Amino acid sequence: MAPLLERSPAWEGWAGEDLWTLLEWPGAKEIPENLMPGTQIRFRRARVKSIPPLRAADEAFGDKVLPFLNWRERLTRRRGLRSADRRGVMLTRSVVSLSSFIPPSEIPDETGREEELDWLRSQFFVCLADLNRFLTALSMTSRDWRIGRLSAGQLPPLLPIIIDHVSPGEEPGQWPIHCVVSIRPELLDVAVEDEPPPDFAWQASAMVSAANKGAEPYLQFFSFVEDAWAYSLLGEATRCIITLGMAVEGLVSTTVREGAERLGWSAEEREAASAAWLKECVTVHLAKVLNRKIRVDDQGSVWGTWWSTTYRMRNGAVHEGQSYSAADAVRAKEATSAVMREMRSDLAAQPRLTDLADALKVDFPDEEHDYRWEMVQILPASLRRAEKELRRTKGFAD
Repeated sequence: MAPLLERSPAWEGWAGEDLWTLLEWPGAKEIPENLMPGTQIRFRRARVKSIPPLRAADEAFGDKVLPFLNWRERLTRRRGLRSADRRGVMLTRSVVSLSSFIPPSEIPDETGREEELDWLRSQFFVCLADLNRFLTALSMTSRDWRIGRLSAGQLPPLLPIIIDHVSPGEEPGQWPIHCVVSIRPELLDVAVEDEPPPDFAWQASAMVSAANKGAEPYLQFFSFVEDAWAYSLLGEATRCIITLGMAVEGLVSTTVREGAERLGWSAEEREAASAAWLKECVTVHLAKVLNRKIRVDDQGSVWGTWWSTTYRMRNGAVHEGQSYSAADAVRAKEATSAVMREMRSDLAAQPRLTDLADALKVDFPDEEHDYRWEMVQILPASLRRAEKELRRTKGFAD
């Protein structure tokens, strides 16, 4: 996938066939002349041998198990762990490749080695930001909340880099330079568990491309929603509710701002809407954009339900320090989903706002899925065998 950007002068002379060769992507032939590829994102799966699960936990806290074992059990346990360490465990990992296309004119002149490494690192973190935008969009299009953005602390400590110089009409790979750059001392697993299905990946790429052109105003809203579902999966119900409250506040302000522009509001009307508190913004300004009446005190309505559940709980957490349960988080997610669906329907009914309705054509899951259980079910058979072996040898810390 390669979300698209407005073409810069440096891309003059690159025809569709040249882009296809560069990207190794058949769809590149269809790239309009006024656009160029952004960061190219590729996912592949690889099987690698790794340490047994919970091996580090056992090494750190195995002393808590030993007092409960007799000498025979300790010997069996020690031999079993040594055997598991020698055999290892075959795991399937998702790996991502990021390609950035930089004109020679934007590459700094030769300087010291550290300056060059700093420039390479800075380019990588630009690509990482593009990847995270894609993962946010992919999480929404696939309706899979296990897909999450990567923080710098989740990256491997070393980054392999291939630098190539390609001109129109040339095959890539003629003049490659290979190097390895240190990123961080931590070595943590990447959070992407599955290779994205093609349809979802194309939709996510189109969403990011639209955002790059200013035609996808709701990507920030989707980022908050994705964060909320991630908190829910981690059992952090209160943080989930707080984040959902921020998500809908952003949804409201974005819709009012974008709607006012399309409906031709005066500068005074826009300023008044921007300065309004949330309740006034919803019941007055959003209602005006959607050409309908909104009452947040009507608990039988979608907005009244959200106000009395999600927003009230959000205020309770932020202003009163209250904590909430997983069941409360479920109610908040359902109310937020209903608000988004109703707003999308209202926008679609306005001829001048249908593009905003199209930008919201992403649904949340209709029912609760226990993704943590599904993640256990998709573990490779070799990992399950290793897990049984560790249990047999009492290789788990308590």
